[in-house]
Amino acid sequence: MNTADRLRNDPDALLRLIEEHRILKETVENSPVLFCVYDADDRLLAWNRAYEANHPEAFAASRQDESLGQMTYADLVRHEISRKLPAAQIEDEVARRVEMQKTANGMPVVRHYDSSGWTQVYKYRLPSGAIAGLAVDVNALKQREAELIEARRIAETAERVKGSFLARMSHEIRTPMNGIIGMAECLFDSDLTPDQRLSLDTILSSGEALLNLINDILDFSKIEAGKMELVLRPFSLLDEAEALCRLLMPRARALGLDLILDVDPALDVALVGDSARLRQIMTNLLGNALKFTPTGHILLRIESRESRSSTHRDITISVQDTGIGIPAERQKAVFHAFEQVHQPGANQIGGTGLGLSITADLISAMNGVLDLSSVEGRGSTFQCSLTLPLARRVQDKIPRAPVPYAAPGSRGTIHLIDPSPLHAAPILRNLRHLGFVPQRWETLTDHSLTDAPKPLPGPLVLSDRAIPEHDVTAHLGHIAGAGDPVIVLWNRRGAPPRPANAQVLLEPVSLVQWFDLLNDGPQRIAPAPAAPTARQLDLYVLVAEDNRTNRLVLERMLKGRVTRLEFAENGRLALERAIAHRPDVILMDMAMPVMGGLDATRAIRAHEARAGAPRCTILALTANAMSSDRDACLDAGMDDFLTKPVRLEQLLQNLANIRPLETPAPGDQAAHDTVRLPRPVNGAASC
Repeated sequence: MNTADRLRNDPDALLRLIEEHRILKETVENSPVLFCVYDADDRLLAWNRAYEANHPEAFAASRQDESLGQMTYADLVRHEISRKLPAAQIEDEVARRVEMQKTANGMPVVRHYDSSGWTQVYKYRLPSGAIAGLAVDVNALKQREAELIEARRIAETAERVKGSFLARMSHEIRTPMNGIIGMAECLFDSDLTPDQRLSLDTILSSGEALLNLINDILDFSKIEAGKMELVLRPFSLLDEAEALCRLLMPRARALGLDLILDVDPALDVALVGDSARLRQIMTNLLGNALKFTPTGHILLRIESRESRSSTHRDITISVQDTGIGIPAERQKAVFHAFEQVHQPGANQIGGTGLGLSITADLISAMNGVLDLSSVEGRGSTFQCSLTLPLARRVQDKIPRAPVPYAAPGSRGTIHLIDPSPLHAAPILRNLRHLGFVPQRWETLTDHSLTDAPKPLPGPLVLSDRAIPEHDVTAHLGHIAGAGDPVIVLWNRRGAPPRPANAQVLLEPVSLVQWFDLLNDGPQRIAPAPAAPTARQLDLYVLVAEDNRTNRLVLERMLKGRVTRLEFAENGRLALERAIAHRPDVILMDMAMPVMGGLDATRAIRAHEARAGAPRCTILALTANAMSSDRDACLDAGMDDFLTKPVRLEQLLQNLANIRPLETPAPGDQAAHDTVRLPRPVNGAASC
């Protein structure tokens, strides 16, 4: 029995079918979704009101000539495009659209109609061979898409402006810092007292700290963009921590705080990591502690233990303070960008609120963990846990030999007078590492010290915390042995006492300082192979640099260290001298008047190619520090990229790897000459 027979025998089924048909027709007819069906011969069979409203001209024309039942898809397309395309192109477009409908496979196509705007069309073939079509209004989505495109354009423009501003700011600060750091390095070659050398080292550290601040701002932008990169090289974490605390000690002293450094002597090894980023982490944590600690102490403790792998070390860096603490409900927020905890008792209110956020991101980039424990009113401890590889290769040595470990008790007894167990702990640990048996007394008038046999055998170390207001010399005279060294650790304002035969050391005292002092001089620590001295470099160096200060710095660095040194104050002069005199090396600035470094480099490379001349080495030496600047320099034909301020050792290492070209032709300037060219024209750009 077929379907028709069943319906004749079952009136109820027929009624149900009629009702279903009515509901379906009403649903389709009143749907906002466009609906149509074309038969295999392209004639329109069925449609709803929304479809007709979307093509008003085609339906109006068909109703007028009473051909609605014969309207084809080609007729509809022809009406739609008649006013959009030239007459000669209409039929080709009609044929293309008809062919597309015949091969429809259900994939969506977005179209724009004059009557309804943007729609997304789905067409698919039915079992009968007819083509069914559905179209959905996507004007809201298109509007949102346009808004997102505009928002992205605005954001990208803002990002470019911000990047340009940061690059310019970095450039303008690096230029004078090149003079400060470069000249300070040159002063190291002069005769200096230990105190002068320490002060000069502090100037260098301060300059580097300022540069790190600039780099922090640039790094925050990189972190936001997901472009943070770590520079892995061998370094000494112990040396980095000691240099940082020496830099921050005056600030802590001015605030009336004790800044204590406690580093495991076992960390006097070469590790591989990003030393600048690790110093940045410690700087941010210590700076935060200094800001929020009104009284008491700040302790930087660095511990080491062997990792599961013999090639790595597990490192724990903690900064503990006795400050105002952080409320429990605010402890997570302090790691968010631009978040600060403003509470009464802070030494300083201000800053960007980026320090801890950047610190957390940097530690995460190193696969480390940053933890915080804090009690409001009692202080905070930030603890960073990292695993770093040991430097294994010969070329990965740190710039000095490690301090040798001595067996316990092999060096005899040493006496420390210090009332603070916390301050004394790292001193005692260092002295034990050097083989001494340390004995601690709290004060010069300690009863146990007073009753001990005099003079005390062995060296005597006196902390300024144990020095009374009255003359210390009288106390030391009968305590210390005549031939034993007396060491005064000084961390106060004003001039330290100068007892006879006493050596005064400014805190923090490094493990290397302890070794040198207690082993009759620094010659006992064999230095690592030094960078080649400049007199070993048989090179003709041309410096293209428009900034007078930078020229002076490079002259001080290189004069006498290379066989010939000349200067060009713009790219045009550098090009002329490169062609006429064929230098071995050109140190090329990027931004110069008359002709920039990039154009000069391209012109030099073009000349070498035309003349078949040997290729000289061109090193970019610029205050432009962005990765795009590096790429631009290398693309122009430069061989390497150095950023200002350049360190003398780094510069000499780069020059030491360069082979000179053939001997200069007769008539060139004699060796060892330093040639100064005319001053730059008014309005010359900085480096």
